[in-house]
Amino acid sequence: ISDMKLRFKIGIATSLMIVIPLIIVGLTFYNSSKKEIKGLIKTQLINDANKWLLISNNNEKQIEMQTNIAIKAAKKMVTAQANVVYELIRAINNPYILKDKFSKIKVGETGYIWVVDYQGNYLVSKNRASDGKNIWNARDSKGVYFIQEAIRKAKQLNGKSFDYQIYPWKNPGE
Repeated sequence: ISDMKLRFKIGIATSLMIVIPLIIVGLTFYNSSKKEIKGLIKTQLINDANKWLLISNNNEKQIEMQTNIAIKAAKKMVTAQANVVYELIRAINNPYILKDKFSKIKVGETGYIWVVDYQGNYLVSKNRASDGKNIWNARDSKGVYFIQEAIRKAKQLNGKSFDYQIYPWKNPGE
């Protein structure tokens, strides 16, 4: 019996000497694997975030580039129309006929030609509906007094020169 107890004790001691190092090795492997996996995931997330940032920056540049192209195209179109209007004014000396013709000209899909004097009074409005009305304090959708700004620019022009007043506008119901 005592021999069996001794064998049992040696067996348990041997088992513990084998199991405890295996547990220590297993925990060490688990912890190092966990750190490595976390590092890989973090690196991948950072790489993905940098790729999305690059894509976002490229999209912003594309939007800016397209906006600039659209503005240049609009300026060319307005310049061409302004030249036509200038020649029309020179060809027609009757201001009433000119005003009627201007009031019916459509620019783009919803735009129109308007003419104001230096005090901000409509000389020509869409379909002549607001002729005489003062719009000196009109603001665009960003709150800028665009009529005052346009008149300031106009006062600096001479001869056949042009300038542009770009302003965001939203018609009622749009």
